Amino acid sequence: AQARDKAYTPYSNHKVGSAVRTASGRLFSACNVEVVTLQQSVHAERNAVMQMAAAGERQIEAIVCHGPYSGVPCAECRQVIWEFSCDDPGVRIIGST
Repeated sequence: AQARDKAYTPYSNHKVGSAVRTASGRLFSACNVEVVTLQQSVHAERNAVMQMAAAGERQIEAIVCHGPYSGVPCAECRQVIWEFSCDDPGVRIIGST
């Protein structure tokens, strides 16, 4: 919820926060960030995974998505999550509203 509160969404007001837990136990949280050209906006899930990768972590154990609707990541975010799941179908994706 704290990450969601930091979301920058001046166009849609669709605030989402996400947190990733890595296989090594580290946590990374992030929010979504919008720009006027919405195609270049960054979803919270991808933002959290990119922060994880920038810190040198490479394997997601679980990811939480907290938003106003279902909390289910979009297809693009699910692809990024899969890339860092190390082909582990047991990675948990937890949605929260």
